[in-house]
This record gives sequence, structure tokens and C-alpha cells, in this order.
Amino acid sequence: MVSTERGESGVTTYCLHPGAVATELFEHFDTFLIPGTRFLLDNVGRFFIKTPRQGAQTSIYCAVSRSAARQSGLYYTDCSVTTPFPIGRDDEAARRLWEVSCDIVGLRDYDPLGDADPPAWLFADPPTKT
Repeated sequence: MVSTERGESGVTTYCLHPGAVATELFEHFDTFLIPGTRFLLDNVGRFFIKTPRQGAQTSIYCAVSRSAARQSGLYYTDCSVTTPFPIGRDDEAARRLWEVSCDIVGLRDYDPLGDADPPAWLFADPPTKT
């Protein structure tokens, strides 16, 4: 965390990419992608895909590193500051992603930076199955 003695907020933010990580998501690749994808991942991808432990390292680094604690708002991969691909720096793409995401979750007219409270249903208990 950033020192508050210098008048800073004490909050640091990080954006990071853990890399391609072998998780349970890969268990279903043959189902929703091209049949045979799982075979390729198991036999070729294993040389390029990180284990969950390896994939967690950049998150852990950002959480505990003293040098990262003195920085905020940067993008990390493999425990190092790097520059995101151009699409990750595209403000118009970010705006479209925000709008589509709001549509999908039913918050089209909600402005999180505005004065209005979020809709009450957002905090309601989910319906139970009978």
C-alpha cells in the first residue's frame, strides 16, 4: 500500500495478465471449441501454458512487492510492468465494452460515477429454486 504520510490515498491499483493458465476451463474446450483442441492443449500447449501456481505469481507479486507498492495504475505480466496491447489502450473499445456489459447485466442507464444510488434489485437476494 502507498504511504499516506505523503498525502496519497493509500490505495494502489494494478491491472495484470497472468498468462495462459491451465485451469478447469480447459476441461471443456472440446465441448465449446473445435474438437481436438483438448488434445493440442494437453500435448503441445503444456510447453507454453502455465500451471495455476505459475499463473498466480504476478498477482502475488503485486500484492506483496515493495516496489509495486510504490506504483499504481500500471499493467503487469510475468511480475514486470509492461505495456498492454493496443486494444487494451483503446478508449473507444473500452466505452463499447462498458456499454455492452451494462446491457448484459441490466444496468444500461446506471452511472457508477453519478449521484444516483444503484438499483435496489442489484443487492437483493437471488431467487431460490423450488
